[in-house]
Amino acid sequence: MKLSDYLVPLILLLDLRVSECRTLRRWSHRRITWSFSDPFRLLTAHQFQGVRLTVQEAVARWAIALEGLVEFEEVPVVDAADITVLFAKKNHSCYEEFDGKGGVVAHSMYPPYGVLHLDGDEEWHTRRWEEDGEASKYIDLRLVLIHEIGHTLGLRHSRRKTSVMRKHYEKPAKIGKIQLSKYDIRAIRKLYGQ
Repeated sequence: MKLSDYLVPLILLLDLRVSECRTLRRWSHRRITWSFSDPFRLLTAHQFQGVRLTVQEAVARWAIALEGLVEFEEVPVVDAADITVLFAKKNHSCYEEFDGKGGVVAHSMYPPYGVLHLDGDEEWHTRRWEEDGEASKYIDLRLVLIHEIGHTLGLRHSRRKTSVMRKHYEKPAKIGKIQLSKYDIRAIRKLYGQ
């Protein structure tokens, strides 16, 4: 059976569990920095650039929704970033280990922590990595990044099926069809003051 046949939790946290966080958290500053790195050397140079562009695209979706309420800036130094994005496998010196292929595909933390980790054992898809027509057997990196960045900005899970913040990953979205719902846009604008 394929992973895409099941509902898979997108996020699993210990200290700041998304499902248990009762207070809204957001960044206190209006310039949020982010960085993508490959400290475990899991990606080729080509894959690294493809993922970096996909992270940029995911951040841009939230920037557009925020209409200038927050500015985002990519920084080259991970230690200087508010939000750090990376791939890891199994035990990666984090609050939660990955479980290998299948199961939890990513985890992230609310502000002020900004951690976003993707499971390197999963089979990921972006239009930059795979163009073989078999995208449905992969996990859509764009959708997962948009969802997890929503958490790093302070959004909780939504019960709305159209929301990118829904709790479960269903089947990979078709290229170009991933978008923030009206609910997602209202929620992020409310969180950051509009």
